[in-house]
Amino acid sequence: MSEILQSPAFSVAGAQSGSTARRFVVPVLALGTFAIGTDAFVLAGLLDVVARTADVSVATAGQLGSAFALVYSIAGPLATRSTARFPRRWVLATALVVFALGNGIFAASTSFGWLLAGRVVAAIGAAAFTPAALASVHVLSGARATRHISYVMTGMTAATIVGVPLGAFVATHSGYPPVFWALAGAGVVLAGVVAAVLPGELRGAAKPPSLIEAIRTRGAARTLAVTFVFFLGAFTLYSYVTAFTEHRSPGTSGLVGLVLLAFGVGGLIGNLAAGHFVRPESPVRLLRVSLAGAVVTFLLIAVLPWTPVFVALALVWGGWGWSLLPSVQANLLRAGAVNGPVLLSLNSSAMYLGISLSGVVGGLVQSRAGAGPLPLVSAGIVAVALLAALTLRPIGSAPRDRT
Repeated sequence: MSEILQSPAFSVAGAQSGSTARRFVVPVLALGTFAIGTDAFVLAGLLDVVARTADVSVATAGQLGSAFALVYSIAGPLATRSTARFPRRWVLATALVVFALGNGIFAASTSFGWLLAGRVVAAIGAAAFTPAALASVHVLSGARATRHISYVMTGMTAATIVGVPLGAFVATHSGYPPVFWALAGAGVVLAGVVAAVLPGELRGAAKPPSLIEAIRTRGAARTLAVTFVFFLGAFTLYSYVTAFTEHRSPGTSGLVGLVLLAFGVGGLIGNLAAGHFVRPESPVRLLRVSLAGAVVTFLLIAVLPWTPVFVALALVWGGWGWSLLPSVQANLLRAGAVNGPVLLSLNSSAMYLGISLSGVVGGLVQSRAGAGPLPLVSAGIVAVALLAALTLRPIGSAPRDRT
């Protein structure tokens, strides 16, 4: 990583010097991804409340989540390029303020149009924050970059354990506005904290990075495709996990919450473990293991009918699913200090685009064949990602085939 830290892409003079404030950079940025993860995933559990307030159908309310994911996937790379020259401290703080504004609009609104506007604004802030946070950790952490990036992304998985269930509980008793006012407040507070702890000398690129040049890096496009296809497949089941759980265990009260909790706990464990074990020199190995494990898990979910086994497999499913990101990120960072952060942004976009379209795929499956086949469809889609990964080599390594 020494050559990365010496690259002119970032001005980091003194960035690794001793500073008490800098010790808090990773946990503060993890709190940022926690807020963004809660915002991204909590809406799925609030659709009935939002639909009643806005006087629309649940299906129409569900479009608010798809809009967030779609806007995020488009805004991420654009924000990375347009903010490349500015100090990271102010990029991150401004992104959190925009995120807070979007959630404030949503919390204060009852019409679908304004609710949609709030989701769009919040998605733009989130899309600007996450890639800039990962790029900052990449530069500041040196040889520990991959591990520290996984710690930052742990905030996203922790959101599925704490933020999403808590938000659903609050909304059930008090409606959705308190949930989104809390997220807006968190964004404002975190903006101030980020401005205080991030080193001022950490600046953006002297020259805005080229998206096309980054994608043309050998192996980069295929790695991004693996991310997209994997999340498309994995969230085909997740998006309709309530329907599948009811199909598997009719009338089992509270099982959906238990399944989602198991998924979140597994994701937290998988993300932390992968961040610890992934090796920057050979990240593709763990990537293949994660994909193969996910395929097998989906097949087991499809064929094993017992409820306790389903809950246990949800834990494994979350573990394999979220263990993918550290290995993918480690591979993309091999592209160097200029292209690496751009590819991290594109990877976030690929993830959210896959999540966005998974609802469409899952909806088609459910409308034509019911919820039963969803795990098999997920297994098939993820198997395509595995096949693509089998011939993928670490970015920057000597080619044995065209990737």
